[in-house]
Amino acid sequence: MKTNLAIVLIFLVLVSCSETKQSNDVFIFFGDSHVENWDLNLWFPFTTNLNYGKAGNRISDLLIRGDGIRASDNNVIMIGVNDIIILSSRLDDNETILATNDLVDSLFEHTDQDCIFMAIMPVTVQFEDSRSSNINYLIDKVNEHIEESCKNKNIIFIDSNTILKKEAGLNESFSLDGIHLNNVGYEVISKILRPYIY
Repeated sequence: MKTNLAIVLIFLVLVSCSETKQSNDVFIFFGDSHVENWDLNLWFPFTTNLNYGKAGNRISDLLIRGDGIRASDNNVIMIGVNDIIILSSRLDDNETILATNDLVDSLFEHTDQDCIFMAIMPVTVQFEDSRSSNINYLIDKVNEHIEESCKNKNIIFIDSNTILKKEAGLNESFSLDGIHLNNVGYEVISKILRPYIY
């Protein structure tokens, strides 16, 4: 009887281990502080993750600097909020949208179909009000352009922007300071990205 029980237990352990998702894939994450602060190994433990996020990064940083988009089948790109915040302080809404869309188009020239684009993250209404601009409106417009470009190029687009919103801006329960995500926010975006990683 004990032998049968031991055999059943060993079988169950082997079955559970075989169902654990393991991957030899390497995923390279590019972006700004949203990426830099993302604990990728916590949320995606079954892949090798390289984090090339850097606080303050703008789209042009990915295009100009040496850590630009590398040739890889597994790039995850989430960037653009810094571009919108900076441009909107100098330009009107239409000019900001056009300028950011031009940067996005340049970024698409350096990517391939195996990339994953995540939407530009919203900011809280309070953060937006402190800047006296329509940041979330601009983010929505640029995200529409990114989504359309992804469709045209057969690239995966993940609309994390809409999922993180409450009313007109970032849900405060997902944010540390009105712009950066807390652990709950990272859990939300990790769960929507995970099916594309594993």
